[in-house]
Amino acid sequence: MNEPTIDVGDVALHAPSGETWLVGAVVDDRLYWCGWPLGGNAALSDCALKRKATPEQRDRLLRELADGDGGERPRVLARMRLEAAR
Repeated sequence: MNEPTIDVGDVALHAPSGETWLVGAVVDDRLYWCGWPLGGNAALSDCALKRKATPEQRDRLLRELADGDGGERPRVLARMRLEAAR
């Protein structure tokens, strides 16, 4: 059985550091977290899903990222996803 896919708004555990991150974006094999340092990322393969976001939580975070300054890549990707959902 496949593990659930990690997506924006989910909470993921980064195994090498033991840190828990709010996911700002996932691109190919990279996970971009919300927070400092802006634009920080890690190998998706090093991360495990801790908590899945609800659709409402995901949409809210996408809007916040699209309007905010959480890093260039998450902002651009959030805007693209919101535009595609229209």
